[in-house]
Amino acid sequence: FPYTTLFRSQVALLSELIQRVPDQPAALVMHSRQISATTRQAIQAMDQIVWAVNPKNDSLEDLANYLPQYAQEFLRTTAIRCRIDVPMVLPEHPLSTETRHNVFLAVKEALNNIAKHAQATEVWLRVSLEDQRFAVAIEDNGHGFDPDHPGRVGNGLRNIKKRVESIGGRFELWSAPGQGAKLRLILPLPPRSEEHTSELQSRQS
Repeated sequence: FPYTTLFRSQVALLSELIQRVPDQPAALVMHSRQISATTRQAIQAMDQIVWAVNPKNDSLEDLANYLPQYAQEFLRTTAIRCRIDVPMVLPEHPLSTETRHNVFLAVKEALNNIAKHAQATEVWLRVSLEDQRFAVAIEDNGHGFDPDHPGRVGNGLRNIKKRVESIGGRFELWSAPGQGAKLRLILPLPPRSEEHTSELQSRQS
């Protein structure tokens, strides 16, 4: 993967920089932290790739379990607290790889926007079921914005909306200056087939 090559190059460069400043403790600490951050990013990126390409994860339950794990890991190095609200038991519903991947990328974009622009201290990630639909909501307590003039977050919001609509879903957004922001991704649940149910049962046995 191209990311692996980039990771190796970055670590090699940082390691070389450490060797050049053996008598400068501050520089050593800085470069060591950079290596740690780069390594963590590489591990997270590889984990995303493995999860995305594995067809065994093509279910609502797997998606609902993975999103909180990703959100908590993504926000771990920030000052933003991540709160999770996901049902303990979810029905067995298949999801296409395309749906699962686009929902994940939309959530990733939303978290990235929050970390970069919202100046939030808390984020809520919620997964819920509504009739034959499932919804993913992401809410923050940041400074908010005018939805008609989103400024720097506008491109990210357009990307999220495009991804959700490409898989037959609906994108909802609420925000106001000084009042945080909330977005919801609402998608139809495909019918459960007998073949998929049998496959899940055999996988769990």
